[in-house]
Amino acid sequence: MSVELVQIIDSISHEKGIDRKILIEAIEAALLSAARKRFPAELELSVIFNESTGETELFLMKEVVSKVTNPALEISLQEAKKIDPNAAKGMKAKVPGQAESLGRIAALNAKQFILQRVREAESETLYNNFKDRINEVVSTVVLRQERRDIIVDLGKIEGILPRREQVPSEKFKRNDRMRAYVLDIKKGSKGVYALLSRTHPGLLSRLFEVEVPEIYEGIIEVKGVAREPGGRSKIAVFSKEKDVDPVGACVGMRGVRVQSIVNELQGEKIDIVEWSEDPTVFVTHALSPAKISRVHLNPPERSMEIIVPDDQLSLAIGKRGQNVRLASSLTKWRIDIKGEKELRQEIEEKESRAQRDKENFIALLQITEGIQEADIHALLTGGLNNFQKVVEKGKEGLSAAGLSEEKAVLVLQLSEVRHKEDLEKKEEAPAKARKTPEKEEKKPEAPSSEAPLVPSEPLEKEEAVGIIENIEEFPLGELPGIPAALLERLKAAGYQTIAELSGAEIDELLEEGLGQQEAEEIHRKAIEFIELHEKV
Repeated sequence: MSVELVQIIDSISHEKGIDRKILIEAIEAALLSAARKRFPAELELSVIFNESTGETELFLMKEVVSKVTNPALEISLQEAKKIDPNAAKGMKAKVPGQAESLGRIAALNAKQFILQRVREAESETLYNNFKDRINEVVSTVVLRQERRDIIVDLGKIEGILPRREQVPSEKFKRNDRMRAYVLDIKKGSKGVYALLSRTHPGLLSRLFEVEVPEIYEGIIEVKGVAREPGGRSKIAVFSKEKDVDPVGACVGMRGVRVQSIVNELQGEKIDIVEWSEDPTVFVTHALSPAKISRVHLNPPERSMEIIVPDDQLSLAIGKRGQNVRLASSLTKWRIDIKGEKELRQEIEEKESRAQRDKENFIALLQITEGIQEADIHALLTGGLNNFQKVVEKGKEGLSAAGLSEEKAVLVLQLSEVRHKEDLEKKEEAPAKARKTPEKEEKKPEAPSSEAPLVPSEPLEKEEAVGIIENIEEFPLGELPGIPAALLERLKAAGYQTIAELSGAEIDELLEEGLGQQEAEEIHRKAIEFIELHEKV
């Protein structure tokens, strides 16, 4: 039996990949646990497994004393030397016990303990073998779907693709192959499993590393990735060798490399952008194919104003702002895009506002007692032509312009009052705009005999009211009447678009903690929203 136990240990160690020491420690711990139930609690016990013979030995640890007063815990020096010639007073002597006396029930308990330790050791081994695969891409096969999570096969362990890490437009069924990004390796009640993602930007980066040898070899470096999963992505690449075109290498001959990745992501559009250390050049590349006229940088706030020709404005912004949103995420700069016509209007409005401020400033000074035309001329010559500039320059600036101390104090007091009033008006304007009710829809006027019945110019796609490219892309936040707290709960449950919510079952919503009435109401609103926009 002892030889068989050694063979069993060797077999389990080989098949499960578990260290023999772990199995031996499990046997010793199991027998010790069973022995504690069999022997009095005050006894100190020890178990040793002999690896060569396979024998398990039980020992009672007794203190060596000159005179024994408690035979259960003590042993005389003379008796101790029979066991160990080197025994000395005060030491602990190992007195052999009978492991066979533990009984059948104790043996069964020991067996369960050993099996538990084997499972734990196996789980630890699997975890150690797979933990290095975090942040990698794995090829998997779909096994089944549990609730809204997809379970895949990773060989010795399973992978879980949660609903929140799935792309809404992607559909997988049993035995389908997929690639997924490993977010983490976890230990659960059912063993070790991998937490996967199809939405993480790292998936795109790793797929390019697989498909483009230059990236794998380190010749081309991926500098950044911005994704809107299922829609569009941008990836910035940089070549460490001047002779290698980073964009061309990633695209491949006739687009074969990038097309392979597009197919894996089920049609997600990918823009490959050449990275540049110059933020102006980098942003220009990130907004392509739109043409850029001018770029105004604001490094302290890490923002920039992009000016584009009017006919390039919609292209630069992209459908529902997608292009500029991805470019901003990729470059890590806040981007504000304006057309040349809009810029001209802003400049004209600024100049007109400056002229009005100047006229108001002069008008007030002209009716102020004690202020002469010569004083006004001196102020204008010194660049103090509005209330704000006077407040900024202060009394010293007015004195430098040639005003006496008395007149400087007077002009400064007037300017501070008016400047404060102007600031209050600016702060009140947005608040009034928020409180203003929505304008009533204008009734169509009866056409005159001279007015054309058809617009002279067709509406731009973005300007045409009610024209929607894809109703599947409406984010959940656009559904009217949904509380913010409920919105966050639904997003956490994996619902990102109104279309997904409309296609859900009431039971699924109830599982997320919604009440029956609440679930039915929000589901009805989602269906009505989709039906309304399908008719438009």
